[in-house]
Amino acid sequence: MQHIESRVTPLAPKSRQAVEAAGGRQIHDLMPIKAAAARLNVSEATIRRAFDTGAFPGLQIGRSYRVSRPFVEALLSEVRAGRRVVFEEFAAEWLARASKGAA
Repeated sequence: MQHIESRVTPLAPKSRQAVEAAGGRQIHDLMPIKAAAARLNVSEATIRRAFDTGAFPGLQIGRSYRVSRPFVEALLSEVRAGRRVVFEEFAAEWLARASKGAA
């Protein structure tokens, strides 16, 4: 049996604090569609449709989907702040800001 050396680097102090604050769960920028649907109280099919139209930022590998946690949290923050949010408008603005930041 071949020995494979692990190259896992320890978490930076700031990352370690975030994990501890999340009750020991590590927080990533991507989340499964099932988790996003639960956070937004919509069906997984609703998230997939938005993903397929390009309105929901994320990643698809084969049949596995992951969506942007910062996008979901920003969307929820707007609602918590008492603002009326139209998903399609919010998504278009978010994606435009994201593409400018990536350029």
